[in-house]
Amino acid sequence: MAIKAIFFDLDDTLHDHLYPFSKAFKDSFPHLYEQMDVVSLYKKFRDFSDLLWKKYSNHELTLEELRIARIEMAFEYFKKGINTEQASEFQAQYELNGDNLQLFAEVPELINEIKAKGILVGIITNGPVQHQFS
Repeated sequence: MAIKAIFFDLDDTLHDHLYPFSKAFKDSFPHLYEQMDVVSLYKKFRDFSDLLWKKYSNHELTLEELRIARIEMAFEYFKKGINTEQASEFQAQYELNGDNLQLFAEVPELINEIKAKGILVGIITNGPVQHQFS
C-alpha cells in the first residue's frame, strides 16, 4: 500500500516552542533565568498545560486562565513562586515571541521532498484555532 498523505502536528513538530518560551523566561525573570534549567521548566509548563487542557475543554477554565495557571504551576513545582501579574506578563511576552516562530531548519527540505514524491502534506493541531492561524 502506497502512502498517499502525511500529516504533521504543528506545535513542537514543525517549529520549536522552546525558543519563544526561553526568551520570555529570560526577559520576564532574568533573576531566575540563571538559576533554573529552562528545558526542565518548559517540560513542566507543557505537562501542566496538558493537565489543564481537560478543564479548558470542559469549559471549567478559560484559555487565559489555563495559560496563567500553567506557568504558575510550573514555577511552583520548582518552588519558585510567581504571582498572577508576573504570570500574565510572562504570557504576554511568550505570545509576542510566538508571533515570530520559525520552522525547524530541516522542515522545508523535508516537506519539499515529500511533495516531490506526490504525497499530500497536511498539518493538524489541537491548539486554539485563531492562535494556530497566526
